[in-house]
Amino acid sequence: AFDAVAQLKKKKDVFLCIAGSTHEGEEELLFDVYARIRRTHPNFELLLAPRHLNRLSSIENQARRRGVSLKRVSSTPNNGYDDNKDSCGVLVLDEMGVLARLYETADAVFVGGSLVSKGGHNLVEPAFFGKPVLFGPHMQNFAEMAREFKENKAALEVADAAGLEKALIFLMESPAERRALGEAAKALVAARQQSIRENLQAFLDTVKPLEVQ
Repeated sequence: AFDAVAQLKKKKDVFLCIAGSTHEGEEELLFDVYARIRRTHPNFELLLAPRHLNRLSSIENQARRRGVSLKRVSSTPNNGYDDNKDSCGVLVLDEMGVLARLYETADAVFVGGSLVSKGGHNLVEPAFFGKPVLFGPHMQNFAEMAREFKENKAALEVADAAGLEKALIFLMESPAERRALGEAAKALVAARQQSIRENLQAFLDTVKPLEVQ
């Protein structure tokens, strides 16, 4: 997976969006967003990381129906990238346990399970790497976290696929805003970590050592 992304990032001016932990009903929306953005921004690339790998065949069928080239990261020549082509098509991550580290390579991260009613996923992993984070309206499982990110201007909430397309184009065309969003996300995660440490220390300070009998 890392070799594939490294090859992809060698291409000049590539803007890589990683869509992490996507769910059924979400990938086809992302394929449409990808195809529309590529018409005006051919440097846009997308890496899909489905939440459940047993859905890979279904996702590939959806891509074919939409005329989108889809390649599994681990089972294609040169790990899915051809230097002689303008695009490798959409990459789909078919390995477990590497997504969090891959976030470091992204220019923007969409957190899945949020364009469809699945409750969303944790925003901390991409934010830790200082990446601009986007999510949809269905963040029920992480509602407090989503609210905190929005209040601190550390993430962008989109209403639907059209909103996601618009937000991604905005980030592509606004490097200063993209950088500011990522820095705010990273700062928020750092502040939360510091708060946890301070609360733990305050608790430990109130606990008296056990007396030796």
